[in-house]
Parts: sequence; C-alpha cells; structure tokens
Amino acid sequence: LREIELKVETIILAGGYSSRMGMDKALIGMEGVTTIEYLIRKLAPFSKDIHVVLGKNYQTVAPLVAQTANAIFNSEHSLGMFSSIKAGFKCISGDAPILLQMIDQPSVPVTVYQHLLSSLDAENLCFQPLLSDSGEKWHPVILSPKLKETILEEPSDSTLRDVLQNIPLASKKWVLVRDIHVLQNMNSPLDRQKWSQISRDGKTLHSSV
Repeated sequence: LREIELKVETIILAGGYSSRMGMDKALIGMEGVTTIEYLIRKLAPFSKDIHVVLGKNYQTVAPLVAQTANAIFNSEHSLGMFSSIKAGFKCISGDAPILLQMIDQPSVPVTVYQHLLSSLDAENLCFQPLLSDSGEKWHPVILSPKLKETILEEPSDSTLRDVLQNIPLASKKWVLVRDIHVLQNMNSPLDRQKWSQISRDGKTLHSSV
C-alpha cells in the first residue's frame, strides 16, 4: 500500500448501547484484538490524532485505548450518535480534515480510506463514498474543519443527516468506490455473520472506480 501523506483527525464513534448485538461492539474480537484496537491500528498511519468517543462503556473501553488514542466520555450519549459527534468535535484542533468512523464498520479496507484522502480538496466541506454499482451514499465520511462551529452549534439530539443535508450541493464531493463494505452496518450477530461471509468471499473488494 502506498504511503499516505495527508493526515486527518479521526473520531471513532463507539459510545452506543450495542443492544441488538448483545455485547459491546467495541469489544468484539477481530484478528486477535478487540474491534476498537483493530480500528485504531488500521487508522493510525493516516491520523494525526484519534479520538474515541464512549458512553456508558467508558470504564471498560478507555483503558484499552489510553496509550494510542484520546478516550472521550460523552455525558449525553443517551441522546444518540450526533451527541457523540459533537463530543468528538469539541476535542479536535480544527486544522485538519475530520474522518468520522463508526464502530460498526470495522472492515472497510485501507484502500477505501486512501481513495477518500486522495480526493480531498480545500473547496468542499464533505467527502462521502458513493457506491458506483448502486449509487448509495454511506460511510466513512470526511468533513472539513470549517464545519466545526456548525457541528457544535447543532442540538445534541440532531442527526448527521440533518447537517449534511444543509451543506450546499456545490460544497459536497461524492467519491466513487466499488467496495460494499462502505454499506456495512454491524448491529447484530446476524449482521456480523453476513459481513464476515462477504469478506471471506472477497466480493467487490475494489476501492476505486
């Protein structure tokens, strides 16, 4: 894999209740470590800082990331994911693009991140994968640091979708990818089995057009 020169500030959203999974998604085993450790290891080469936003799982997960990332307790985690995004944005420096990483998308290949980072520019505010086969827009999303105040001014019970819909179309860039892992949503044991099978089968694992 080629070296990535541009560094982003990464926010990993890992403070949900994981109720459908039946266990904390951050603690699921993946390649010999927990999912949260696996993600940090994967994202570290192109992250100037990594912020892991946690909720009620802070006491159990924070010790696992203390040496490699900034563990943040979101006191408003019961309000939903956007409250965790705000908690992460309160800690960023604001001088680099911000990668939003969901804990339930651990299998997105590094090549997808490389492709996203190579598509960054100073004009656009939002960079989002667009699956070339279906036209679906999904994650991971990279946001301009210019959006920091906008994010922080939003109510904690808002949604990321609301914020993205308010960004002018001319300030968004959709990055064509061909890897269905950008659609991953690992919320239940059945989801976990499904995506593990897709990874084993090697289906549509190309990251660029």
